[in-house]
Amino acid sequence: TNISPSVSVILLAGGTGSRMGKSSLPKQFLQLINKPVALYSYDLFASLKEVAEIIVVCAPSYRSPFPSRSGLSVRGVEM
Repeated sequence: TNISPSVSVILLAGGTGSRMGKSSLPKQFLQLINKPVALYSYDLFASLKEVAEIIVVCAPSYRSPFPSRSGLSVRGVEM
């Protein structure tokens, strides 16, 4: 069957990670195997053919890890 994208994903990446201790980055942006933790969820959702858009909720200064993808609407929303 041919499924057209119709799902919107809201990826919450806006926490400060204050309970993480002395890290200068929020925990969702710490590197795990050379990739920010939040990007693992982003990449998974971006790979699903049902997903038409991903709305990333985070501070503007942290939007750069989330790339635009062909055929997928990606937009940031401030917290």
